[in-house]
Amino acid sequence: MKANQRTVFKPAPLTVRGVFKDFQAIAKSSGRSAMDEKRARIQKLLVASEGAETKYLARAFQGKLRIHIADKTVLAALAESFPRPEETVERVGWNMSAASLLTHAYNQHPVWDTMLNYLLKNRVIDSGILDACKLTTGVPISPML
Repeated sequence: MKANQRTVFKPAPLTVRGVFKDFQAIAKSSGRSAMDEKRARIQKLLVASEGAETKYLARAFQGKLRIHIADKTVLAALAESFPRPEETVERVGWNMSAASLLTHAYNQHPVWDTMLNYLLKNRVIDSGILDACKLTTGVPISPML
């Protein structure tokens, strides 16, 4: 069905940030026109999707994503995505891989929002992530087994 769909203008490609923003808006919408607003946002996402994106969006809408992704996989992907400057290693005085640094920070403060905000703001993995993701009252630490 999607293969036969025609549009006048090609929509902008989907971004993780844009899809996340739309999912949040869908979840938070309420009131009289909530159903129409949800339908419009879902339609916008599906029209803009290409290839396998459509399948994963449909599964996400149904709550059947089934990708079985673990926290360690996400931490390893983040470690590969952000640079780790050598001068940081020399200044800190100990060599810790980016993945180990992120894992240590996540174990102390397992809140993705805190870690991702730090990484997006600083655009680098350095020892500052340990300060941003420090032990906090009311936030349980991840078990380190």
